Amino acid sequence: MSSLPPNYGYVIVTAGFLIFGGLLSPINSYGRLFTDIQKELNTTSLQTGWIGSIAWATNFLVSPVAVLVESRIGYCATTVLGSVMTSAAYLVSSFMGSYGWILLVLGIVCGSSAGLCIHSCFCVLFKYFSFSNYTKASGLLATGAPVALITSSATIVVGISYEKLVPALGWRTTLQATSAFAAVLAIPASFAISPDRHFHGNETKTKTDVNEHKETASSKSTKTNDIKTETSRDGGNNLHNNNWITMFRSWRAWLILFALLFPAMCWSVYWVNTISYFESIPIPENDILIFVTVMTVTDVLGRIILALFMNKVPFGETSLLCLCNFLFFGLTIIFIVCPSTPVLLICSAFIGVGRGWYNVLPYLVSVDLLESNNSDQGVTLAMVALGFGFAVGTLPAGATYDAIGSYTYAFILNALLYLVGAVILLFLQTERRMRNKRKRHRRGPTVVCTIESARAAIQG
Repeated sequence: MSSLPPNYGYVIVTAGFLIFGGLLSPINSYGRLFTDIQKELNTTSLQTGWIGSIAWATNFLVSPVAVLVESRIGYCATTVLGSVMTSAAYLVSSFMGSYGWILLVLGIVCGSSAGLCIHSCFCVLFKYFSFSNYTKASGLLATGAPVALITSSATIVVGISYEKLVPALGWRTTLQATSAFAAVLAIPASFAISPDRHFHGNETKTKTDVNEHKETASSKSTKTNDIKTETSRDGGNNLHNNNWITMFRSWRAWLILFALLFPAMCWSVYWVNTISYFESIPIPENDILIFVTVMTVTDVLGRIILALFMNKVPFGETSLLCLCNFLFFGLTIIFIVCPSTPVLLICSAFIGVGRGWYNVLPYLVSVDLLESNNSDQGVTLAMVALGFGFAVGTLPAGATYDAIGSYTYAFILNALLYLVGAVILLFLQTERRMRNKRKRHRRGPTVVCTIESARAAIQG
C-alpha cells in the first residue's frame, strides 16, 4: 500500500468544490426553468414543481444505494459514474418531449446520480479530515460548509446565466449548456477522488494514530470518542449495518423526523416555486433577477457565518434551528402580506441565509437530539426527513396555485409548518432538560473525598 500523498486532503476538498458546484448548482437554479417548462409542456404548477422537488429528494434518499455501489466499485468510480450520469441526464432531458420523461430523467435520474457524488464526497472527506475533536458531529459542518460554499458560488453564476440564456435560447438549449457546464467542472474533478490505495494508507495511519493516542494521558471520554470515530471511519459508512432502522422504535426519533421534515417541505417551495410566485404577483423581470442574486449571495454568506461562528454562539445548534423556524414563521407571513419590492428584497436576503443554514443544521440537530453513540444514525435520520420533505413539499403549493391561481394559502401552510417544527424542537429540548434534571436528582449530590479528609476522619 502506498503512503498518503502530502496534503492530499486539500486536493479532495478542491475536487469536492468543483463536483458540488457543477452538479448541484443547476438543480438549485431549477426555479428559473419552472415557468418555461410549464408553458411548453402545458403542465400544472404541481407537476412542474415536482420535477425540482424529486431532484432534491433523491439527492438524500439515494444514500443507501450509494453505500452499496461504493462497496462494489469504490468511491472514485462511484463519483465518476455519478458525474457522468448527471451530466448526461441534463443533456438527455433537453430532448424529452413529455412530462413523464422529463420527470424521470431530470428529476429522478439527475437527482439520484448527483446524490451518488454527494455521498461519496462526504465519505472521502470524513476519511481525510478527522472530526474527533468535534462533539455532536460538527465535523459534518466543518466539511460541509466549504463544499456548500462553492456550490452556492457556482449557483450565482448559473442563476445569472439562466436569467440571460432562458429568454434568449429557451430552456432546452439552456439545459444543453448546463450539461456541458456540469461535465467540464465535475467529471475531471471526480478522478481526483482518492483511489482505494490512498484509503488503505489512510486507514493504516489512522489506526496507528489511535493506538498511539490510547497510550497518552488523555481523558477516558476523549479516547472513547476518538476510537468510536475511527471505528466509524474505518467502516466507510455505518449505513452498511441496519442499526439505524431500530431508532424508529423510539417516539423521540419520530418527533425529530417531523421536526425536520415540516420545515424541509417549506424550503422545497422556496427553492422551486419562488420565481413562479414572483411572476404571479407580478414582479418586473429585473427585480426577479435581483431577488434571485440576493438569495444566492446571502446563501454563501450564511454558510460562512455558520461555519465560523457556530461554536461561539451562546446556545446550541438545536436552539438556533428552533429560532430560525420561529423567524421564518413570521417572515413567510410578511412575504405574502406585504409583497412590495423593498420587503421582498429583505425577505430574499433572509431566505438565502436560511436556505444555506438548513443545508447544515438538520444533521447537527438530529445527532444532538437523538443522543446516539453512532452519529451516522442521526445523519441518516436527517437525510430521510429532508428527502421526504423535498419530495412532497411542493405538492400543496402547486395544487393550491392550480386551483385558485395564487400561492397565498400555500405560504400560509408553510408558515404553520415552520411553527409546528419550532414547537416540536422546543418540546424535545424541554423534555431532555427535564429528563436530565430527574437523572441528577435520582443520583443525589456527588460526594468528593480526598485522602486528607479521609485520614482526618479516621484520626478523629
